[in-house]
Amino acid sequence: MLRLYVHGDYIKGIGFLSNKLTDLEFGLPMLVQCYKGSANENPLLRELLTQFCETYGFYPSMLSTDKGMDSAANNDFCSEFGISAYIQARDFGNKELIKTEKGKTFNPNYVEITDPHVYSGIIY
Repeated sequence: MLRLYVHGDYIKGIGFLSNKLTDLEFGLPMLVQCYKGSANENPLLRELLTQFCETYGFYPSMLSTDKGMDSAANNDFCSEFGISAYIQARDFGNKELIKTEKGKTFNPNYVEITDPHVYSGIIY
């Protein structure tokens, strides 16, 4: 599914965006979705989780992802469906965040565990 990667009016190249949900225990992919390279990945998280639920009949119990998925809508979606979401927070300097030794940040309003040492086991 290679498509032109366009940013505004500028063609940046050819590529695609792949999102996958992987089992944390065994590292096996459970759902993979591909999109055109210029897609905004943030709203795709809710679509990916909805597709997961339609495929397996339940939502995943835990989610760990990077800053590209950080939004109130994604965090609220996960809270609504009982997903323990560890979505790295973008640091705009306007709120207190949990910071790990490796520089990853999390919004304490959305995570269940607030000890940064615990994240080393679940964050890639």
